[in-house]
Amino acid sequence: EKGDILKEIHYTNGDVEAIFGADGMVVLEQDYHLQMMDHAFLETEAAAAFPENGGVRIISGAQSACYNQFQVAECLGLPMDKVQTIEPQTGGAFGGKANLAVHIVTALAALLTGKPCRMAWTRRERFLAGIKRHPLKITMKCAADRGGVLTALQARIVADTGAYDELGMVLLDTVVENITGPYKIPNVKIDAWLVHTNNAAAGAFRGLGAPEACMALESHITQMAEMLQVDSIEFRQHNLVQQGDT
Repeated sequence: EKGDILKEIHYTNGDVEAIFGADGMVVLEQDYHLQMMDHAFLETEAAAAFPENGGVRIISGAQSACYNQFQVAECLGLPMDKVQTIEPQTGGAFGGKANLAVHIVTALAALLTGKPCRMAWTRRERFLAGIKRHPLKITMKCAADRGGVLTALQARIVADTGAYDELGMVLLDTVVENITGPYKIPNVKIDAWLVHTNNAAAGAFRGLGAPEACMALESHITQMAEMLQVDSIEFRQHNLVQQGDT
């Protein structure tokens, strides 16, 4: 009913259009597509739940026992002291086990049956239902003068959070925060959207937005250096933020 846009960020500093239209500027515009990825950790999502003292004890591979405790209690309508979560050694996570997958269902089954219950996803189930890295489309447009000074950056970012939101809002913030990288760029315009789709739900995955922003920006910086016919490392060093810069 409220549309497919879950969150949007718009930021402007300076006047990018004036810079792009100025004489002597080298301007490059490029689209970057970042695909959906799966964490592919060795241990798929699994949990064992035991009904105890009117509550439940859960043993599961996870990334935050306290966060899991809060979410299970919230979903099942239990007080916090009736939910115990135990996190043994986890067989890989990389962000993919920051969310709850099998925990609530297993805990509910234990409460309803009064018996210990266990659930473990097969690899196929993991690929179908597990959270993924957010697919993104990032359109970058940069300008630099003939002296190799970056003067403007415009970015249009669309992040696909899938059917449900799992840390997508944090991801969008992180992409925006990192899209200018460590470079001093006086004119910046950023427009970013987090959108729902009928794709798999996306969540945390190794950096949660920072690697995606860096891939697009640094690819763009390398291409800018090639257009200016300067060394890409020297071009980067020439434009680094210095102490006292904004």
